[in-house]
Amino acid sequence: MANWYGAARTNYFSVTDEARYNVLFNGLYCEGGVSDFTKKENDKILHGFGAYGDIEYYPDVDSNGFVRGSDEYEDCSNINMFARELAKILCPENTFILETVGNEKLRYLTACFVLVFPGEEPIWRDMNALATSMSKRRFKNFPVELEY
Repeated sequence: MANWYGAARTNYFSVTDEARYNVLFNGLYCEGGVSDFTKKENDKILHGFGAYGDIEYYPDVDSNGFVRGSDEYEDCSNINMFARELAKILCPENTFILETVGNEKLRYLTACFVLVFPGEEPIWRDMNALATSMSKRRFKNFPVELEY
């Protein structure tokens, strides 16, 4: 997809360790920038963010909470690592949801999300695959074609 245009947005969520969250957040990258929607409500800090494009993650912190130097970055982004690390500091009874939608003209439309519960592995879902699977389960011989 040569000219893919997308947007990503999270829900609002709280964390148990603000300093660790700030380190994680600072590892997020998008060419046009990542917008921080953090707000304070009833003496509670609620985080949220979004971007026009894919949000990538270049870890500033390892799984033990130690800051890594820039020479240790791998040559790839790993938003799944961000989600795993966030699960460790997500407040109880909070959920983190990151939705990403985009298109290349009307030829390819994409939509996916990651769902994170405190202390659990991230759950990834592709909306096209989910819709196709559900349709085929219901009507086995119906050809589902969402792209051309």
